[in-house]
Amino acid sequence: LQILDTQNEERPKEVQLEQTCGIHTGNVVAGVLGYTTVAFDIWGAAVNQASRMESTGKPGALQVSQVIWDHLKGLYEGEEVQVQAKGIGTTTAYRIWPP
Repeated sequence: LQILDTQNEERPKEVQLEQTCGIHTGNVVAGVLGYTTVAFDIWGAAVNQASRMESTGKPGALQVSQVIWDHLKGLYEGEEVQVQAKGIGTTTAYRIWPP
């Protein structure tokens, strides 16, 4: 987020950059695709949940799932929110804003 602040100092107000970030944990499947041009990718429910945390988040905040929040709640202050996540339904998420 500090990099964004630095970049935005040099940009006009109408072209400011914003970032959303979502975190979840769980099992994934990983693989390499292609023979001549290779790409690495991961798949699984945990990837989808992290994607939903990111897509329903607010710019400037880190949005995490309940599983992650259980590990972080003693270290950070967070805002509990209910989000409507595609393929999951309504779920609890936590937004952590930078100090």
